[in-house]
Amino acid sequence: MPDAEMPDAEMPDAEMPDAETPLVALLSLWENEARVLLADLHPEPHPEGVLPQAVVDRRDRALRNLRRTMLPRESRKQRFLWPVVRRRLYEDAEIVDELLHRLRVVERELVRLRWADERSQLFDQQLTVLIGYVNTYLRCEEQLLPRLASQLPAADQARVAARLTAEGGWLPVQPHPDVPATPWIARIATPFAAAFDRLRDRLSTAPG
Repeated sequence: MPDAEMPDAEMPDAEMPDAETPLVALLSLWENEARVLLADLHPEPHPEGVLPQAVVDRRDRALRNLRRTMLPRESRKQRFLWPVVRRRLYEDAEIVDELLHRLRVVERELVRLRWADERSQLFDQQLTVLIGYVNTYLRCEEQLLPRLASQLPAADQARVAARLTAEGGWLPVQPHPDVPATPWIARIATPFAAAFDRLRDRLSTAPG
């Protein structure tokens, strides 16, 4: 764990942000969008073993959108947000570790679902596991929002928010649970993972 640093909020010139900040608003928006997608993923009973095509299509779209929104956003957080939290809100480093652990489980479940039979009961079970971990991840991240709003200087929040939303650069659109979450490794590996994702999508017939 890096050496602890005193938060800028305790420095005389630190600018204390309001409760509503661009960074906190952005993270809240992303969390809400993920919850909307989760609502479309909830398994539906199909006792006769026949799942309507409309349900299959809806879940497939939601899974694709979850991968293509959550994964690039998490990649940006690993590069730009979590290092700042570790340096400035060092007492919350354990929450960051827990978030990264839960993200690895989410990515692992996304890999399993990519190759599962979407009409099987096993798919529903795996989907339930995924939904549970994404929900616990979102609740865990929410614990950080009040402290981000109150303890991280407004200038730093604006800088991080700008980096999280900046255009340009390739980001992974498929899960890579075996890639270490270390920020400098993520910075190096991200372009290669993104290129691999695009090549695999062109060659693969797997859903999602």
